[in-house]
Amino acid sequence: MGEKLKISTSQTETIEADVSSAHSQGAAKAPLSSTARSNEERKSAPADSPSGELKTDLALDLNELQESSAEELETLARDLDVYLHPARSRHQQILDIIRAALASGSTVTAEGFLDQVGDSFAMLRWPRLNFLPVPEDVCVARSLIEQHHLRPGQKVAGTVQLPGQRGKFLSL
Repeated sequence: MGEKLKISTSQTETIEADVSSAHSQGAAKAPLSSTARSNEERKSAPADSPSGELKTDLALDLNELQESSAEELETLARDLDVYLHPARSRHQQILDIIRAALASGSTVTAEGFLDQVGDSFAMLRWPRLNFLPVPEDVCVARSLIEQHHLRPGQKVAGTVQLPGQRGKFLSL
């Protein structure tokens, strides 16, 4: 599936590039707003999957989840059939929701500022959280940084994926 990577180098300049994985086929669709995506998916998605479970194709935005109230997070967790342990921090609960949504086939997007952490990767950070590391930080691979000539401090948006077998962080 084709993906869009949106990079803002200043307040007036925005660069959009297609990001295709090695196993992708076909052209990428134009990005829709989260409301339009969820409405379109509701129309096209069958009510029940073949296994008899309710299909949960949601389009979530990590930035909106970070601004959500505890009640909204609980409602979303209930919809995804995820138990939010009360001893876990709010950020860990958001990470649990994101992982469950991605595992069920939902689309999760994120937008943040690039922070070069090491030689091989960078992380997305959010000014609302004072650019501090949090469990739901999204890793940006070195290959994407080099391919799109990204620099620390640039605003980057993209589709979030679950980490690989040995990965620790969500990835862009």
